[in-house]
Amino acid sequence: MYKINLLFHTINGDFMKDMMSSPVIVGKLNHTLAEIASIMKQHDIGFLPIAKENKIVGVITDRDLVIEALANRATANTTVENYITHRIISIDIHKDINDVLESMRNYQVKRILVTDAQKIVGVIATSDLLYHYHDSQSLIKTLKEIDQIRVSTTQDNLEIDSFYL
Repeated sequence: MYKINLLFHTINGDFMKDMMSSPVIVGKLNHTLAEIASIMKQHDIGFLPIAKENKIVGVITDRDLVIEALANRATANTTVENYITHRIISIDIHKDINDVLESMRNYQVKRILVTDAQKIVGVIATSDLLYHYHDSQSLIKTLKEIDQIRVSTTQDNLEIDSFYL
């Protein structure tokens, strides 16, 4: 596990600095699923950037551990490598809140890595926005769009006749 210490050089206000979580806790690509789960539990987080040497190569969420790893019967000693998401969403620390909300909506993610000169300096999550951002209409719109289910055109149309207990 790495812990990245931060220096801030913000120009256009400190809103991102004030909202984001830092320092960033980072897992290693060769960590096992059990080690990743332990790090998440220890730090009470559900999102972990994963690094190979000094480069972030993906991210993993607590949901990935359950839905992907556990559902596929991975063992606790399996490395995290096959269960990370390689699509890394980030935003520059100098962007404003509207850019954060737009990125979350567009990519349907609840957490975004915050960068400064290509270095990760924090994570901003919807939970951070709930506590620090007061434009409730914009925030509610974003949360709805993040959780909106995008229907696949290949999905079967199932009919349910009854409900049973």
